[in-house]
Amino acid sequence: MLGKMDNCDVFICTHGRPKHLPAVLDSLKKAKGEFKVWIIDSSDKKLNKKIQKLADEYIHVPGMTPLSTKRNVAIKKSKADIIVFTDDDCIADENWVEELTSGFKNQEIGACTGKTLPLKGYINSEYEAQFSFSKIGNEKKIIKNKLFLMMNRIGHGNNMAFRRKVFEVVGLFNEKKGAGTGIAGEDSEMFYKILRNSYKIAYNPSAIVYHKHLVPSEKLPELANYNGYGWYLFFKENKRIDFQLMYFVLICKYLIKFIRGNREIEKPRLKGILGLEKKKWLAQINK
Repeated sequence: MLGKMDNCDVFICTHGRPKHLPAVLDSLKKAKGEFKVWIIDSSDKKLNKKIQKLADEYIHVPGMTPLSTKRNVAIKKSKADIIVFTDDDCIADENWVEELTSGFKNQEIGACTGKTLPLKGYINSEYEAQFSFSKIGNEKKIIKNKLFLMMNRIGHGNNMAFRRKVFEVVGLFNEKKGAGTGIAGEDSEMFYKILRNSYKIAYNPSAIVYHKHLVPSEKLPELANYNGYGWYLFFKENKRIDFQLMYFVLICKYLIKFIRGNREIEKPRLKGILGLEKKKWLAQINK
């Protein structure tokens, strides 16, 4: 249960991945807690009726490929106190929703995040080695410092929940960023806006989803560039002195990773954060 917040909507935003949806929907059916499951689908054709019926609500928005756009549709449609997001390439632990939303018992919390682990079969993949989601830590945290966000991942778009009224204060997701736009960082930008407006963010490592790493190995350098360029734009848009100092620190961090790490990955990542190159990134890898 969610304390005083007696309703919760879980949204899966999807595009062109019908074969992966039954698994995430089945995991949510087995999950503990009281919540409603929605699919926001931007595929050209509607999902078949069998898959649609696995969710409580299905909304078809063809042409709205950017993930941020679909998330904003979700926020506008929801009437629930708590809005939860995961992706079509994830599997939810049975305790995920309850653990993720438990942080909202603290009225100062505007958003909650959890831990994303690789699904079995992807643990030893190159994607996991280079882009692991699971390095946030194993201790619960309450984050209130905006600069913490710069040096430490505090959450991911595939495992996050929000108090709905927060969007009335901070606005919606930036539709110029996120999967489908070629620019990363819409989730981090939202976390920053929440912290900037004096809300806190709770991280709970017991709120677990398992991720299928569907991006093929040959696309990983492009993904590295995509992620780095997202940070470059973040710092370009926020010109405060403390942010610029943090930007310099991050450049040094990426430079060290370039010297010591896999240069095939680290070179485009470094170019991205320096704003020297932005490759076209396709939002979804259709399988």
